[in-house]
Amino acid sequence: MYDSLEHGTMLRCPVCGAEITVLAWRGGGSFQPRCCNVKMELLPQKAIFFKCEICKAEIAAINDLSRSDFTPICCNRQMIKKAVS
Repeated sequence: MYDSLEHGTMLRCPVCGAEITVLAWRGGGSFQPRCCNVKMELLPQKAIFFKCEICKAEIAAINDLSRSDFTPICCNRQMIKKAVS
């Protein structure tokens, strides 16, 4: 079981490189993601979430956007970057 899972936590399969992102963590279960029959590894970075102020749609940017001018638009407005705890 992973003790430090929270919104935006990313995990990777050490065998095939598949990645998953935690979208909502309630902390009550025994989440043990496996891929290729091995335990997935926690990644140091977290996903970046954006939210539309109009319709409340949310997206997660999985890759590093530090060198990108990524600006998601929804309902004809720029989406707001959400703080991840």
